[in-house]
Amino acid sequence: MPSLATAAWRDSVALLLRPLAVIVALIGYSAPGLPHVAKVRYARVIQKQAHKRHFDPATYVALVEHESHWRAGTESADGEDIGLGAIRARYVSACRRDPQPVKSPGKACLAVRESLRNGEHNIRVMARTLSSKRKWCKQRTGTAWIWQTIGAYGGLGCRHKARKHKGVMWIVNRRKQLLRRLSRDRKRARASATR
Repeated sequence: MPSLATAAWRDSVALLLRPLAVIVALIGYSAPGLPHVAKVRYARVIQKQAHKRHFDPATYVALVEHESHWRAGTESADGEDIGLGAIRARYVSACRRDPQPVKSPGKACLAVRESLRNGEHNIRVMARTLSSKRKWCKQRTGTAWIWQTIGAYGGLGCRHKARKHKGVMWIVNRRKQLLRRLSRDRKRARASATR
């Protein structure tokens, strides 16, 4: 019988190696109205980033649903957060050095802000940011639970207040819902195939 640690490792590897069709299905559950071509484009990027950064694709899907409802050009009312992952532009590339990255951005910062409206690029930046926040939480607290990572991504830090935050827990619970639905649909498909 495998140890608990071995079983957990095997399960986590299975999460990372999701086939493209599974990620497309997760996006479809999250955004049924999104054109299939867009689902596939985003799923390819999510699959690559999940594998590269050892992250479950369902987490990315739930986070994007919460932050932008899969609208690539979305911008927050205050102009701070842009795109699918609601990336805070002031912390990205040339906008870091810009004295007015929101109210009066320079040319280089404008280019960064525009690039964040590209869905695939935004997912890559989101994945990189989540990965760095997970590492930061691990260094600060010794743990990197999903709620800590998402809390840090949202600017709440890695402490217990993130676990009580409504938005953080919505993402964690939505991820679980997406995975349950995927499991249920797979069981139905297997059952109908054996008839």
